[in-house]
Amino acid sequence: MGAKRKLFVSNLEHSVVSRDLIEFFSRHGDVLAASVVIDRQTGRSRGFGFVEMATPEQAEKAMELLAGAELRGRGVRISPARERDEPPVEQVGTRSRLRLPFKLITRQKPPGSET
Repeated sequence: MGAKRKLFVSNLEHSVVSRDLIEFFSRHGDVLAASVVIDRQTGRSRGFGFVEMATPEQAEKAMELLAGAELRGRGVRISPARERDEPPVEQVGTRSRLRLPFKLITRQKPPGSET
């Protein structure tokens, strides 16, 4: 697992909140942060979240001991969290705007047509 302290936790019951993750993982080490990912449109849990442990050793221990353990009646799946490649964000006034790469497409004129 290397030096990773952040864990990806999936197969969560939709009523699980961040506090539940903190209590569930704190038996196996110090939890620095925990969050359940919420769907923006529905406001409901998406069934997964992230937990950051104090040390890589604590994260490894929690991953080994809690994999498949039940939280609110569902067996959770735990794996090291992967780093996410984030596109650059440009600050425009008080709003942020996502800058995505784009390709300029030009329309070619058919052969034999004049300008």
